Amino acid sequence: MNHLDSGLTVGFIGLGAMGSEMATNLLQSLKAQGQTLHVYNRTESKAQKLVDAGAIFESGGPVAMASKCNIIFSMTFDDQALEENISKILEGPPRQGLIYVECSTVFPETVKKVSTLSEANGIAYVACPVFGRPDAAKSKLLVGVLAGPSKHVEKVRPFVAAMTCRVLDVGVDPCLANVDKLVGNFMIAGMIELIAEAQTLGEVNGLERSKVMEVVDLIFGGSHIVKGYGDRMVHDNFAIKDGCGFTVRGGLKDTGHIQRLADESGAKVPINETVVQHLKSQMADGCADLDWGSLAMAVRKESGLEK
Repeated sequence: MNHLDSGLTVGFIGLGAMGSEMATNLLQSLKAQGQTLHVYNRTESKAQKLVDAGAIFESGGPVAMASKCNIIFSMTFDDQALEENISKILEGPPRQGLIYVECSTVFPETVKKVSTLSEANGIAYVACPVFGRPDAAKSKLLVGVLAGPSKHVEKVRPFVAAMTCRVLDVGVDPCLANVDKLVGNFMIAGMIELIAEAQTLGEVNGLERSKVMEVVDLIFGGSHIVKGYGDRMVHDNFAIKDGCGFTVRGGLKDTGHIQRLADESGAKVPINETVVQHLKSQMADGCADLDWGSLAMAVRKESGLEK
């Protein structure tokens, strides 16, 4: 177990499907060393499980938490929520030397904006977006992408390790962590699209989806990510249960960030453009809350397999 500095008070904001599992693992590690975790979520009921386990709910929200904590981890849904958290914290004043660690997938320019604002007001900003879904978070199988000023990164590293199985270091610029996360999500989205198209090509020619997956497994070497999404498509298992999945709505947010990053930097990502098109088709068909692997339905629809 990594040693967690007992002199630091730690908080966690954002207790959705991902955040609650991450916070649970962090709380367990803190409790093992006689510490606790301060938590906040706009919907207080989502914090009850953690409170029952010994966490302290900060009803005063980000402002109250920032006045008490040395380190705050946050798992927000989108850029707007991140900006709102930082704005509220600055109403404080926050505790001197506060380190704010954002773990969600947000646009690099947003990171630049909030990190500059934070640093101008005495708050250190560290980025640590994570790869993995809620089931991986529960099993502590997330991979964190860590970036920020070295002295602050090293201070938060043991706490990040309590929630992840591996950490990738990408430098002192927090923006780079989110660039890396978007690049990774782009590859995952492209892989989903590729498998969907491969299964569709096989199916319109009389080959069962499961047989296509045997070839996919042979080529990709048994990747659990490939197998997970491929199996969902084989069995049309797109409903998200117990938070184990990533919605079409969330996928469209992330691929939108990927497309914007590409457009603003002059990179060409035609695969992502196709993914966005299929996710938008799913949104239009009322499938926003299905797993984003359901874009396979849009691919099949284009090929006449589904109406």
